[in-house]
Amino acid sequence: MTENQDKKYQTLKLLTEWFYEERYVEVIKGCEDILSLDPSFIEAKDLLERSKEKLTEIKKSSEEIPNLENTFAKLYPNIAAEKKSKQKTANPINIKRILKYGLTGIFTLIIIISGYFLFSKIDLNTDKEIIKNAPQENKSQNTEEIIESLPDNQKTIVRNNLKRYRDLQNIKNALEIYYITHKEFPEAQEMTNKMIKEQILLNIPKDPLHNQKTKNNEIFGYIYAIRNTEAGKNQAYIISAIFQGLNNEDSKLSALSNIDLPENFDFRDTKRANIILIE
Repeated sequence: MTENQDKKYQTLKLLTEWFYEERYVEVIKGCEDILSLDPSFIEAKDLLERSKEKLTEIKKSSEEIPNLENTFAKLYPNIAAEKKSKQKTANPINIKRILKYGLTGIFTLIIIISGYFLFSKIDLNTDKEIIKNAPQENKSQNTEEIIESLPDNQKTIVRNNLKRYRDLQNIKNALEIYYITHKEFPEAQEMTNKMIKEQILLNIPKDPLHNQKTKNNEIFGYIYAIRNTEAGKNQAYIISAIFQGLNNEDSKLSALSNIDLPENFDFRDTKRANIILIE
């Protein structure tokens, strides 16, 4: 193996690690760089296609409502675990009841099975549309019940934070989809218009307390920052939001980025160039 081949495979190994870390945009860029030097590199082609497929899946999932139960469990694992534990112990198995009604259950089962064989040959002309459109089980119902069981002053806070979490994920997905076509992230001032124009986002999400201030005089809202890197112009983004404290503690900053957050850089200072409050 030549030195150049060795470098290519070392790079591919790194890109594969990034793939499993779900850093698909960076993997796509890296594979395209390799293929520009060696268009016949099959392994890079394969990794490129897999990464594009993953981003396509992300786009589809971003158009759906994220699972409320999973989101709640990520933001409030202690509350979710506590409520789940209570649900498990709420209805213990009654052994005496099972023994008491066991024979009745067996006879009932025999009757049901007999009925099945008796009527299985009858064409009931079942309307498939009725079955297809029947109400489905609401998987988020348990989470809603948990939220409703919280003190009144916490219900709205939890719902606000759940929305913030889902909105940041959707904006992140949209930015990475945009990158596939343009090979860079949108300029801060043009981001919202381009997302709508290219139909990557149907509408621009806003913080539930958009433009209001926290106790620390910070602004509630989604802020988008764009930066140049050694790889080129507009190759790094940071999106952030302020999450409300559950028990009157200070609000907490949360950010998503495709790079390690730079030190000594206030990515929520909208007075600086290429940083905006998403409107």
